[in-house]
Amino acid sequence: MKTILVLTDFSIRAGYAAEFALQIALNTKSDILLCHALELNLTAGSAPEFSWPVADHLLLKKETTVELKEQVKHLKDLLPKDSEAFKPFITYTTDYGLLAQTAENLISVNQIDLVVMGSHKSTGLARFILGSHTHTVLDKLNCPILLVPESLQFRGIKNITYATDLTFNNDKVINFLKQLANPFRANISVNHILPLASDLKKAGEDDGILIVAHTTPDTPVYYHCIKNNNVKNCLLDIAGRGQVDILTLVHKRYDFFQNLIHNSLSKQLADNALVPLLVLPYSFSLDENVITNDELDHFCFDAGNLR
Repeated sequence: MKTILVLTDFSIRAGYAAEFALQIALNTKSDILLCHALELNLTAGSAPEFSWPVADHLLLKKETTVELKEQVKHLKDLLPKDSEAFKPFITYTTDYGLLAQTAENLISVNQIDLVVMGSHKSTGLARFILGSHTHTVLDKLNCPILLVPESLQFRGIKNITYATDLTFNNDKVINFLKQLANPFRANISVNHILPLASDLKKAGEDDGILIVAHTTPDTPVYYHCIKNNNVKNCLLDIAGRGQVDILTLVHKRYDFFQNLIHNSLSKQLADNALVPLLVLPYSFSLDENVITNDELDHFCFDAGNLR
């Protein structure tokens, strides 16, 4: 990894997420870029509308810069004192614009390997009217996103659990997870979730061999078949056992009208998971050489099934 982008709104949960990102940066020898978006009177795809005097916006940006500098100082105070230890280069940026668009722009011009942000529940009428930053970021960014639950402090990474139905080649996903797992000497558990009516033995034999073939001395990769018709509850149960440090899945994006009918599994878990949720863009599930519209529609997670 080269650089971790940390999205912050200066809240307590964002502070915990930044500290979590720092621990990952220290172990993966990555740099950190802190970002705060100044969302004024903005709508998707629009330019900023300055309804207040320009001087007020300049003052707001100046105040934001001061807060970012303070957060940079706080993170630097947490760096190891050993002169020989790796210390990430920590920088910051702020600009006018929607959070997701600002982050997307930064990803396009920087070597961003991971986006980290705090997550929180956003439900009901408020989400429908105002939208959810977390959900919009999941839909917009073509980059791995780590969502850190409120007030969760870093306690190490020993087990990274990845949920899939194995309907696509998982090599790209597992290779990315190994980049994250290797420095921590963490295990990777691949959970193949199947409907109750499935033939467990037939479904798991060949797939298990292929998955375990990714095992290296530094990063053991384990394979499990799990039968459950409710994928969301199954994953929440797995994450709630206290043996998962990061829960991983590939994101399914829906358009506006589809979203009125159902919500993606990653969005549901973002609102409920009590462990860090690593959401990989569904481009990770596609053949990099040939990507068709049919593939984009097929290789994805659904709210009730992993498809």
